[in-house]
Amino acid sequence: MRDLVGEELGLNGRIYEAAVRYLHAKGWLLHVPMKRTIVAIDINFAESLVTMSSVLSNTKSGQKVPCIGTETRIWNNITEIIPDAKSFHKEKLEILSHVLMFMGVMELRYLREKKSDPMFCYSTIKSIGELPVDLTDFIKSTNKDTILIEREYSFLYSSCKNVLSIIVSRSIRFARPVVIGPDWCVFQNGAAQTTLYIRGEQCLRLETRCYMPAQKRGCIDDETQFHMQEYAFNVFSLFTDIIDFVIGRLKLLAIFTEKVPPNMVNCSIGCIHNWGLSDDDYRQTLCTLCGQCCENGRNCPFNGLEGEYQHQCGCDTVVTGCEDCGICQECADFMWSIESYLRPNLEVASYGKLRSSQYISLNATTYDEVEFTNLGVDQAPICLKGSDQAGIITKMFPSSATELPSLESLEQHMKQLETSVYMNTKLMSFNQGDTVKIKLELIKRDPKTVVQMEEDMHLEITPVYFTCICREVTIWHDTGILVYTSQSTQVPVGQFISASPLTPECNSFSFEIISPGDHSYIAIGVCPKRYQKDRQPGWNSGSYGYHADDGGIFAGMGFASEHGETCTLGDVMKCEVDFDNQELLFYKNGKMLKPKILVPLALAQVLLKKNITSLSRKGNLELKNSFHCVSL
Repeated sequence: MRDLVGEELGLNGRIYEAAVRYLHAKGWLLHVPMKRTIVAIDINFAESLVTMSSVLSNTKSGQKVPCIGTETRIWNNITEIIPDAKSFHKEKLEILSHVLMFMGVMELRYLREKKSDPMFCYSTIKSIGELPVDLTDFIKSTNKDTILIEREYSFLYSSCKNVLSIIVSRSIRFARPVVIGPDWCVFQNGAAQTTLYIRGEQCLRLETRCYMPAQKRGCIDDETQFHMQEYAFNVFSLFTDIIDFVIGRLKLLAIFTEKVPPNMVNCSIGCIHNWGLSDDDYRQTLCTLCGQCCENGRNCPFNGLEGEYQHQCGCDTVVTGCEDCGICQECADFMWSIESYLRPNLEVASYGKLRSSQYISLNATTYDEVEFTNLGVDQAPICLKGSDQAGIITKMFPSSATELPSLESLEQHMKQLETSVYMNTKLMSFNQGDTVKIKLELIKRDPKTVVQMEEDMHLEITPVYFTCICREVTIWHDTGILVYTSQSTQVPVGQFISASPLTPECNSFSFEIISPGDHSYIAIGVCPKRYQKDRQPGWNSGSYGYHADDGGIFAGMGFASEHGETCTLGDVMKCEVDFDNQELLFYKNGKMLKPKILVPLALAQVLLKKNITSLSRKGNLELKNSFHCVSL
C-alpha cells in the first residue's frame, strides 16, 4: 500500500482530493474517507484486501468476546488478515485498519484479565456465529414505562448490510456492544439501550429506549420525564451523527423518517470541556465514552484493566477526563470532526486598512481549527489575538509568525513584505485561491506537575440560534440579527437553515428586514435539511420560497409560479405551514399572500412532517420570536 499525500504531489489538499475522486470515478483508484481527508488505494491492492478479509479464520471467539456468539470466527490481529502488514510502520497500520473497516471488518474488544491478553480482535458480519438471544428480545412492544426514540433510513441503491458493518465499527468506540448479530446489534450507553437492525432489503432502523416510570409520584415529576427524554435523545443523537457521517462521506442516497420528543434539537453545542491533571486517589482517568485511558488511548496496555478504583486506569496516569462530562480529548476531537462536518457554521473575515471586519473566536477544545481561502488578489494576512492582550496581535501568515503591537503596524509590516525575497516562495505566500488552515494544539504539560486552581464562575445565559447550515452569513446571538457577510466576488447565496424542522406545534417563522441591500435579494421559505449551496428556496425540487425583490413565489423550479407583493426596509416576511390542509402560506406584514401553495401528499409526509427547515438569504435580517422557536 502506498501513501498518496497532497504535499508529495506538489498540490494543496483540495486539488489532491479532487484528483483522487476523479481517478476513483474512472476506476483507476479507490478512495476511502478518513477523519479530515481521503485515502487513495490501488485497485489491485483493494481487491486483495477484499479477498483476504473474505477468508474465514480458524479461530473461534469463545467466551472472550461476549457480544458475539462463541462460534464466531475471529482474527487476533491485522497481520492474520494481511500477512504483509507485519512490515508496515505504525501510521500505515492505522490507515490499513481504517480501510479494512470500510471493507466490512469490525474491530471488537476482548475481555482482558492481565496485560498479556490481546486488546482487540477482528471479525466480519458473515462470520457471526449462532447467538443465544434474538432481535425480538430487544424490540418487543414498548410499554408505557419506556421512552422510545426512533429513526428509519431508506437507502435507494446501497446494501444495508455493507453500511451496517461500518456503522457498528464506528459505534463500538462510543458505546458498549451488548450483542452483534448478522443483521442487527444492540448497544448500551448508561441507562439507554440502542438497537440497530435491518428491515427488509433497503431499510436501516435505529431505536433508543430508556426506562421512565409512567406513574409520577414522589420525586418523579414532569421535570424528571423531560430530563430522561433529553438523556435518551442525546444518546440517540450520538448514533444518528455517526450514521449521517458515514452516509455523507460515502456519498450514499438515503431518506429518513423519525419519531422524536417535541422541542428536542440535535446541535453541535455541548460541553466546553475542561481537562486537567490530578493526583487525587479517586481521580477519573478512564474516558466515560470510549472507556479507554485518557492519556494514551488505545495504546495503553492497561485498557480493559481497571485501576484501584472504578473509572481509573491501571497505568496510574494523572491525566483525567473532562471535569464536567468525563470524556477524553481524543473522543472530543473525533466527535467535533463529525459534528462540524454535519452542521458547518461558516464565518468569513476580511482585511481592511486598519482593522478586520469581524473576529472568529477560537479555543483549543471545541473550535480549534479554522480554514481561510484568499479570494482576492492581495496578500491577505491571517492574525491571532489573545483575549487578554490589549492591542497586541500575532501575524501568522504569510511569511513567518511575527508579533506586532497594533493593527496600524500590521499595514506597514505587510508593505515591507511585498519586497521580501521570502514572499516569492510558494509556502511563504498567500496568493489568490490559496487555502491556509490554522489549528490550535493544547500545550503538553508535565503529568508530574499538578496545579489546582479554584475560582468562582458566573455563567451568563444568552440566546443561541441553532442551525444545521450557515453559509456566507453571520448571526449575532445577542441581538438576533442575521447579516450577509460573504467576501466572494461571485456573490454566492447566503443560507441560514434551522436545525429543527417545522412541526404542528411550531409551524411558522418570520423576520424583519432592517437593511435590504442593493437589490432586496432576500427570500424566505422551506427546504430539505441537506439543501444545495448557492440555491435560494424554491429553486430546487422539494423547496418553496417567497422572494422579496420581485414578490415571486417559487415552487421547486427556477421561475416564479405566482407573484405577490415585493418587500423592502421594515417589512416582515413570514412563512407558515398548515399541516392539517397540507398548505404552505406566505405573509407580508401579517397579510396572507394568495394563492396558497398546495403541497403534494407524498412530499407533505416526507418533507413537511420530517425534514422541512427554514432558509433566508442576503441582507440584514432581524429574527423574531417565531424564527427563534424554530431554531431552538
